[in-house]
Amino acid sequence: MATKTLVSLVSAQTLPNVLFILAFKKFDKYIFISTEEMESRAKTFAILKATGLEKSNHWILKTSSDDFGRVTSDLGQLDGQIIEYSHAVVNITGGTKLMAMAVSNYFSKKNCSAIYYLPLNSGYIQKIFPKIETIEFPNQPKLNLSIYFAAHGFDVLGENRLTHPLRRIDRIFDKVMIAGNASIVDELSAAYYHYYEGSDASFLKGGWFEQYIYSAIQREFNLDDSMIMYNLKMKEFNSPQETESDNEIDVAFIYENQLYLVECKVYLSKMIKAFPMQKIQDPMFKLASIRNHLGLSANCIVAYACKINFQHSKQRIDRLNQLKRLLGIKTLIDLEDLERENSISEIVNK
Repeated sequence: MATKTLVSLVSAQTLPNVLFILAFKKFDKYIFISTEEMESRAKTFAILKATGLEKSNHWILKTSSDDFGRVTSDLGQLDGQIIEYSHAVVNITGGTKLMAMAVSNYFSKKNCSAIYYLPLNSGYIQKIFPKIETIEFPNQPKLNLSIYFAAHGFDVLGENRLTHPLRRIDRIFDKVMIAGNASIVDELSAAYYHYYEGSDASFLKGGWFEQYIYSAIQREFNLDDSMIMYNLKMKEFNSPQETESDNEIDVAFIYENQLYLVECKVYLSKMIKAFPMQKIQDPMFKLASIRNHLGLSANCIVAYACKINFQHSKQRIDRLNQLKRLLGIKTLIDLEDLERENSISEIVNK
């Protein structure tokens, strides 16, 4: 019986390999063509963990990222892997351009079954051998948060259960909307005093807003619990840190196979007046830093439970827009946005 083999090129962007494997699945053997750098960053392990293939029949061929001759020579090792070239499928989406050229050249001469390229978020696959054709992505898999983060080298743990009834969360949000700032809502401002001893202090200082944004997004996008979490903790595989997490995200969700990260901030009016730009910029820098570990297509959103009122300062608006572009922030949401738009999904999809 023929042994079907999938050959994949490994690079920092792991999602194309994960999606390809999840879509086509039925292979007897997996060969990953990688480099020392990618293996030191555990990229193949991330692909295997995200796809549930840790115990599969797989083999890693380490080669050069920038030497065509070396790559071609190293590929000769595959002859000893009992690979049936006529039943080998090659995915050249990963790796470097030079690696993709060398691998395509090698396997086309061996008359492999097919060579594919998968443009991310495209909905189709480009077949480039034995004939060129565009194929609709068959059985396009749906990513969830565990798969997405595993593909980037992280375990995740988050919350799906609200700590307080949704009617209380919605009532607090309505009060803040009417007041225009949390500091005017007695129930919230009291929690900031040092003598406040209620067990719900963390909830009143900002947890309510995280849970409001979480529940609003989940309802409007109809996401199941595997696609959205709040208070998400991410921990790198084999992290040397002894802490519970390497980083935390207020709300994270997957929509149409794209990752969205939301940082939720509740500022009292005196905080915004004292440090207007710093308070607005800090969560933007935090999200940009996290995004660097989660792929270029991750969408970053900052939601503020206050009004970012810069109408009288064109200089500040220009600085903020420039910073958004530099950091790759998709959207900033404040109370005026939430009041003006009919739904949070309209804001997210801008």
